[in-house]
Amino acid sequence: MSGLFSSIEVSASGMTLQRRKMDVVAQNIANAETTKTEDGSPYRRKRIVVSEAEESVPFKTAMAQARTKLIRTDSRHLVSSPRHSNASLEISKADAREII
Repeated sequence: MSGLFSSIEVSASGMTLQRRKMDVVAQNIANAETTKTEDGSPYRRKRIVVSEAEESVPFKTAMAQARTKLIRTDSRHLVSSPRHSNASLEISKADAREII
C-alpha cells in the first residue's frame, strides 16, 4: 500500500510544480507592461528553475527541503493566486471573442 501512496506523492509534486509554473507565467503576463519597479529598474520576468537533487534522499525529505525561489520585485505587480484578496474580483458581461 505504501507504494501506492508514494506514487501519488510523486504525481502530486509534479502537479504542484506545474501549478507554480503556471502562476509564474500568469504573473509575467500580468506585468508585461510594467516598465519599472519601485527602485527604478525594469521589470524582469520570473522563471522557475527545476534541478535534480544533489544527493539521493527520501522523497518526503526532499519535498520538505524544497524552497520556492520566487520573489515579488514590486508591490504593484499582480499576484496570481486563487487565495489572493483580489482573486474574487468579477467582470460583468466579459466577452472573449476574437475580432478579425
